[in-house]
Amino acid sequence: MRAGQIVEGRFEIERFAGAGAMGLVYRARDTLSGGPVALKILAHGGTERFLREGRVLAELNHPHIVRYVAHGKTEADESYLAMEWLEGEDLGRRLRRGPLELADAVTLTHAVCLALAVAHRRGVVHRDIKPSNLYLVDGEPSKVKVLDFGAARFDRGASHAATASGVVLGTPGYMAPEQVRDERPVDRRADIFALGCVLFEVVTGQPAFSAQHVLALLGKILRDDPPLLRALVPGAPKELEDMLIGMLKKDPAVRVGDAELLADALAEIGTGLGPSVVSAADAPGARVRGCLVYRWWNSATNDHFYTTDPGGEFAPSTGYAYEGAPFHTFPEGTAGTTALFRWYGPAPSEHFYTTDPSGELAPRLGYQPQGVLGYVAVAPVPGAVALHRWWHVDRADHFYTTDATGEIAVHLGYVYEGVTGYVMPAVRSSAGTLDAVIALEA
Repeated sequence: MRAGQIVEGRFEIERFAGAGAMGLVYRARDTLSGGPVALKILAHGGTERFLREGRVLAELNHPHIVRYVAHGKTEADESYLAMEWLEGEDLGRRLRRGPLELADAVTLTHAVCLALAVAHRRGVVHRDIKPSNLYLVDGEPSKVKVLDFGAARFDRGASHAATASGVVLGTPGYMAPEQVRDERPVDRRADIFALGCVLFEVVTGQPAFSAQHVLALLGKILRDDPPLLRALVPGAPKELEDMLIGMLKKDPAVRVGDAELLADALAEIGTGLGPSVVSAADAPGARVRGCLVYRWWNSATNDHFYTTDPGGEFAPSTGYAYEGAPFHTFPEGTAGTTALFRWYGPAPSEHFYTTDPSGELAPRLGYQPQGVLGYVAVAPVPGAVALHRWWHVDRADHFYTTDATGEIAVHLGYVYEGVTGYVMPAVRSSAGTLDAVIALEA
């Protein structure tokens, strides 16, 4: 194409920008908006994969996913895809200069998790997360954009997910074991594995898996685990190392599989690394928080599961779905707080939480003590919210929520039992947290 040429009466070619895996990329001006766009023209490869990228991007709208503009055919019957024009460099090129700072690595991974969470909720699995598909706008990790959804599949319908027999999509070095084995269907947990490989590389400066040839590399993915993160980067948080272990599990059934959960956990880790993940205004409060509590829900048993483990313990493998991180406990030893003890009943596979160290009726119901979930304030303090407790006598089960209406507890036959204690909401100002601790210490 030449400068000045108009594509489909809308996009005016300005200049050739480069060649991609499947096509040629031009900078063009969108005559409707007046702004620049990246116009990708299919030059070789499968038309279906090229068009799939357009269909996927048209359904996704997130600040960390490259923005779709249009797709169609040129006057020469060539397929094209128009996307927002980006200035900067891809992560692969950036990594040639060395690893990122820890805070930047967490910031970038957090942003990609948010993007993947949106895609996964729409039933889209990317299937080719790798450094060259993560673009750093203006070179900033906080402005990362996920690119190239050409290998994506829709979980919700086989008609969009067809892949030729024997064709394995993905990039060696970032492929999940189930992709290497060509198992079907490959779901969102493959994206988590690939992102774990990326996170390992941006922190350590070396690939999670490497070998001299592709077959040996794929064998390592199936067989070997990468070194522990802190063996290579001693200053990395233990929580980040544990998260990587969960992301890189060989078996997808036990792998951390929820991008939104990972985003919450990364935001928590990031607060200890400086203001790059959370705002500078929020950072001071991070120093006085206790554990972030993650909530899971099983619709079949109408049961909640609370844990401070970002991997969800056994919740994902027992039918629980991630519901977010609603609150923080207080740090151990904070004056004016008491322990929230956790008990576990293996027969109903349920937890029982209480501030009574004797466990109330938990021992008589066959529950075993599992330690302390966290510490809650015994009286209201500025910035804190009440943790309400509801009880279902027939099921011998408690329901805990920071929502004073009880959410669905009433509709499920639970009876209100009062306030268990006071906790800090996960989304809050640093001032509220600091005021709460000052009030407790006073």
